[in-house]
Amino acid sequence: MLAKLVRLSLFSLLAAAAIGAVPPGLGAVAQGDFPLELCREAGFSTEEDFMMREGEPYDGDPYISDGDVLSPDGQVCARNRDLLQRFDVRDDLGLDALDILNVDARLVAFSTELDSPHGTFTAGDLLITNGAVIPNAALLYRFEIPLDLGLDGVHIVGPLESIRRFADAAGSMAPDEWLGGRLQDILHELQIDIWFSVEGTWWRVERGRPILDGDVLSARDGIQVLWQEVLLDPPIPAGLVDRGVDFGLDALTGPREPERVALRFSTEILYRGETSFTDGDVLAVGGSVVRPNEDLIKAFQPAADFLGLDALSLAVEPPVHVCCIEFEDQVSGTEYHVGDTFTDAGVLITVEPFTWSNGTSTSSGVAVIGTGGLAGGSGNEANTNNVNLSFALPGTPAGLTMRFGEYGGNLNIRINGDFRNFDDFADIDGTTIGGVQVAVATLSPERGVLVLDGPISDFAVGGQELWIDEICLSGE
Repeated sequence: MLAKLVRLSLFSLLAAAAIGAVPPGLGAVAQGDFPLELCREAGFSTEEDFMMREGEPYDGDPYISDGDVLSPDGQVCARNRDLLQRFDVRDDLGLDALDILNVDARLVAFSTELDSPHGTFTAGDLLITNGAVIPNAALLYRFEIPLDLGLDGVHIVGPLESIRRFADAAGSMAPDEWLGGRLQDILHELQIDIWFSVEGTWWRVERGRPILDGDVLSARDGIQVLWQEVLLDPPIPAGLVDRGVDFGLDALTGPREPERVALRFSTEILYRGETSFTDGDVLAVGGSVVRPNEDLIKAFQPAADFLGLDALSLAVEPPVHVCCIEFEDQVSGTEYHVGDTFTDAGVLITVEPFTWSNGTSTSSGVAVIGTGGLAGGSGNEANTNNVNLSFALPGTPAGLTMRFGEYGGNLNIRINGDFRNFDDFADIDGTTIGGVQVAVATLSPERGVLVLDGPISDFAVGGQELWIDEICLSGE
């Protein structure tokens, strides 16, 4: 960052002495002609500048900035100045977040590492190449945070046509028009969302858990979509409060469908252990390496074999057989007793007996559909009052996530025939049940997210005062 500030200062001095001067080689192609189509499948930026020693970029200049958009094929898809041309900025401000929305229209959502030299946007604002500026305060409106926390990763989810309409509207709106909840109203109207990460930590003592720069946040709903503890499974010590480390979130991408388990990302720090990765690798939810940094940069033949990863946009297909059981097919207030069955999201759910902490089984409980938000989600949820719910999952999912709210009594879980009777979800964090790795993200004393990583052929869960919602399956 210091080096970039120095370069920016020198550039400004030179520009003041020679307005309109263009360095040799940079004027070979007009600004509007940058070849973004070269990043149709993948685009990224590095954390460090370098000289490419293989191939030739479209403007003839082998110098690669940490603000340029690159293809793993060894191509430069856009210079930083190309992204900023509608903002009348010729300085290289770096690249922190990246989401390529439409290649043919050269429509890109992004953020910079530095504030605009004209004072028209900050490094925490979301920019679009059509000239749109969405202030950081608008992104954080639902979180009631009075600070600019920066913007490190961004991914817009929803129907492509709705995203296009959003970008078109954004291009004609002034930055202050997004404030006061206007952004959230538009996102709800178009049924899209902006998932993002910030660069700082916000300690929300009254809500029981801080917002970390390693969390994935929802601009529309003001919630954590995925938590640091979920992104990186044990034994990785991710999760500042419970496990001790915030690995950060530098890059974020995935399919346009809002499938949390299909997200791809990079961290701000590396990890060496049973599972290992660098802050330049592309990771899947859980912490496995999908694409190493070396594979991203090798076509450029840089002198260094590691350059980090600061921004990432991939054309990711949604996983096969993914669904979320959210109990929205049910009517609020409906009760189900042991032996009853019902269907949600195409999944057959059976109400089964519950086992108390003393080992005694009961069939007198009830499952009730409600809307109290006690599991931490929205819309309908299920209260398991001394019953277990068994889910006939389609195929063999590779894992699942589940929101929960536990307010008393003991809990039951069964995974692949392996039954456990325990007091709190925190008790099974980091364990293996039925051959499946278990992780638990605690969001408050009562609420959290259960994450299962491994093939699941059998799943049941219940409690005495347990509410569950948003049981989302990952692909086979």
